[in-house]
Amino acid sequence: MANTIRLSQFANRRVPKESDTVVYVSGSFDLLHHGHLKRLEEAKKLGDFLYIGLWDDEMTRYYRGEMYPIVSIQERVLMCLSCKYVDDIVIGAPFILTQDLINSLHINIVV
Repeated sequence: MANTIRLSQFANRRVPKESDTVVYVSGSFDLLHHGHLKRLEEAKKLGDFLYIGLWDDEMTRYYRGEMYPIVSIQERVLMCLSCKYVDDIVIGAPFILTQDLINSLHINIVV
């Protein structure tokens, strides 16, 4: 079971600086694999701070099918946070990025 203490052990506790180029990439990141890692590595090269917009289980099921996700949102959060390219995660991110989210996170680049 995930709790905030457990999550904080995986997080880098870094916040974007005003001068940082903030990059955003979204997806389900179900069964995190080499292709995902390469995508995150390339996204991180585009800026200084990388957010993952992680779709919740319902959203993933809606777009990928009833068999998905294979891994729960809690496990996917922990897997993504443990990736060295990821700075933070938007848990339960929308499938279609909103202007409000772009503004609130100061996103400069969407992958």
